[in-house]
Amino acid sequence: MGANGASIKSRELDEGCATVTFNMNQAWNEAIRTLKANRELLVILAGLFFFVPMLALGILVPETLTGPAMTGGEPSMQVMTDYYNRNAIWLFAVQIIQTLGMLSILALFLRRRATVQEAIITGMKAVLPLLIASFFIALTFGLLGGLVVGLAAAISAGLGWVLALFVILLLFFVVARLVPLMPLLVDERRFNPFAALVDSWRLTAGRGWRILAFLLLIFVAVTVIALLVGGVVSLVTALIGSPATANFIAAALNALFTTLFTCLILAVVMAIYRQLNAPASAAGVPRTHSDVD
Repeated sequence: MGANGASIKSRELDEGCATVTFNMNQAWNEAIRTLKANRELLVILAGLFFFVPMLALGILVPETLTGPAMTGGEPSMQVMTDYYNRNAIWLFAVQIIQTLGMLSILALFLRRRATVQEAIITGMKAVLPLLIASFFIALTFGLLGGLVVGLAAAISAGLGWVLALFVILLLFFVVARLVPLMPLLVDERRFNPFAALVDSWRLTAGRGWRILAFLLLIFVAVTVIALLVGGVVSLVTALIGSPATANFIAAALNALFTTLFTCLILAVVMAIYRQLNAPASAAGVPRTHSDVD
């Protein structure tokens, strides 16, 4: 089949995929099955890339467990600036390690014959493209969102708040539309960040709001559990006389909860991607537009 024929087939498939409704139950069930099927490898990789760095961060930099100090009920801008100036290197290092871990675990989920070494190598190659794509999204929303909200606030404070809420909602929607971004990078191993953004947007066409609702449901449930666990941790650490012991327990539990939550989200992201990409895989049509020469 020539380039024109492949292009027509890909476009027809995109139109057909857009009519398929995203199934939340199917995505959730596949995510849980994936976690169960890969639990041995997850213990090793998640421990290496998530638990150990978070535990070390909590022990070496205890203030990262509580965040910026509160002044008058809210952290002031200066307090937040000082906090990030003190801890930026630590926070950035842990973020890079966790990003590599997320990409490596997704590579293992999606490329079933890949070894751990191959998955980590794939993850390393995908880190920079993911950072570029994330920076592009943040810069775009920061500039356009700030400009729109600033102009609206200059006209009316109320209008500024309304548009600020709209920009936040729009950001959530864009995040939902870009859920397949990380899986696309490691599954196809094509490390063009802008092509991956375009392909992610195409994959989620017509299903962005359902994906957003699904993610919000998970987020609400996890938040409730986190608040309950946080309350228990605060009570336990308050009863311990040694500050060092209390800090270690708090850091360990925080690292454990973060690790479990991250693994769950990765499995959900993988399940969403597989469901959206299933029609293309079944038809043998590559999803990335760069595949058609």
